[in-house]
Amino acid sequence: MSHPDDQKRETNDNKAADEHASAVTTEQKITSIGQAGLALVKGLSTQGGQAGEEWDQKLACVRQAQQHAAACDFAQAEQLLLQIGEIDNAIMMYQKCRDFNAVIRLVSQYRPNWLLKMHLAIAKQLEGEGDYPRAEHHYVEGKAWMKAVTMYRERKLEAEADRVAKAHAEQGTDSTKENAAKNGQTTEGAPIEADKEKKLACLQRAQQLALAHDYAQAEQLLLQVGESDKAITMYKKCRDFSAVIRLVSKYRPDRLQQTHLALGQQLESEGNYHLAEHHYVEAKGGRPLICTARRG
Repeated sequence: MSHPDDQKRETNDNKAADEHASAVTTEQKITSIGQAGLALVKGLSTQGGQAGEEWDQKLACVRQAQQHAAACDFAQAEQLLLQIGEIDNAIMMYQKCRDFNAVIRLVSQYRPNWLLKMHLAIAKQLEGEGDYPRAEHHYVEGKAWMKAVTMYRERKLEAEADRVAKAHAEQGTDSTKENAAKNGQTTEGAPIEADKEKKLACLQRAQQLALAHDYAQAEQLLLQVGESDKAITMYKKCRDFSAVIRLVSKYRPDRLQQTHLALGQQLESEGNYHLAEHHYVEAKGGRPLICTARRG
């Protein structure tokens, strides 16, 4: 007669053997279905009752979907995968066959929280392949049109970069004007009251407009948020010295003489004595005779 403890150990040993056999069977099924069905198998292995039968039915559907995909019948493969809830595998299938429209369609419908990241992933892939127009499309749809501008600028495609920057920066400007109007604010005159987030958005749009050489609109945005110094610096960088003096006269009159003198020195060092003389005179710096002598 066996001891109760011996019977308990035997029961545990049999249970362990059954679990091992089940694990081996699951591993064999994972191997047979391939990588596409891995998530499916793991999900089923944790279920009880009808899990084995359900797994076999889904396995059959996945195999059929794989056969349709291999025959380029992606629509039928998609239908089968969606029937068994394998949405991610359907998306992967279209990624592999480079049907990005279908990828976006499924992501929009079933994984909307992935949409922006998916657009950016596709854009990056297309950029790497040299398909810049399609990459631009997905950057724009992914709310990252500045990446499209950078893509074009890095490849010296300035006209394309300017086109994208101007088109989308202007959209941002229009939105800013509409919001200002709704809040009873004007787009001219004194700086508008804006919280930190709104101010940052205006600064970013101004930078984008400057990249598109739309300096007047960029200036307007900068002045709206009280950043006259940034507007002055912008004009210095693009060498619009008349605009520099205009803004300094209005917003930084105490720096006007210093600014004229600095511009005079810069222009003199560049050999532009005529304009240097003008700024020296305006600064009352006493240098015009030196410039005139060098011109002669």
